[in-house]
Amino acid sequence: NTMVIGTKSANFYVLKGTSMPSILVEIGFLSNPNEERMIRNGSYRQQIASAIAEAVESYSRSAVFMRVNRQ
Repeated sequence: NTMVIGTKSANFYVLKGTSMPSILVEIGFLSNPNEERMIRNGSYRQQIASAIAEAVESYSRSAVFMRVNRQ
């Protein structure tokens, strides 16, 4: 049950201050008791990490990635 809030741009150093591709992923809000409980669970964190890795791999194989890196 992954909820995608959307893709956004921001002037964060972790995104703009690098010389390599970067992403910033917000996986939950510690101010939300239910999300905090899930984030404390190692199995849940592993699922999140696997989903992020899969998304990055999928994007790297995409036509969008290929166009961006040819420029």
